[in-house]
Amino acid sequence: ISHKSAHHTLKSFNGDLEWSKFSEWLTGHPDLRLHVITAFRHAVKLAVDEMVYGEAESMEEVLGNMRALRRDWYIGREEDGEWSEGILSGRRYLFSLYLNEESVYSSRTLSLQRLPVSVGQLNRTALRALWASLAFELYYL
Repeated sequence: ISHKSAHHTLKSFNGDLEWSKFSEWLTGHPDLRLHVITAFRHAVKLAVDEMVYGEAESMEEVLGNMRALRRDWYIGREEDGEWSEGILSGRRYLFSLYLNEESVYSSRTLSLQRLPVSVGQLNRTALRALWASLAFELYYL
């Protein structure tokens, strides 16, 4: 993929459509413009998936992938409010494209996972000390 086409893909993914009579007309129709950008983003995500995982076996698999994108994913810019809303609402997956510090076109995929986290730990001696201080307080009440 050439630098120019990668840059064009990133700009379009971010909603910065290249000027044409159609894009000028779309500016006057914000709802339709949003649907066009969303469709483009989904097409990019499907293309990335095909490069990474291989081609879909059937049209049913492609349609299933499209349904999963609509249901489980937020695909868009990290700077958009919808990205934060996706995190807060518990969207299972988030996907974005960006140009990193080394000028490499990259994607970011985040997935919601349940992970066990240790908040604290009491050892036997600390637990005995707590009970002893509580017993001591109760004794003097």
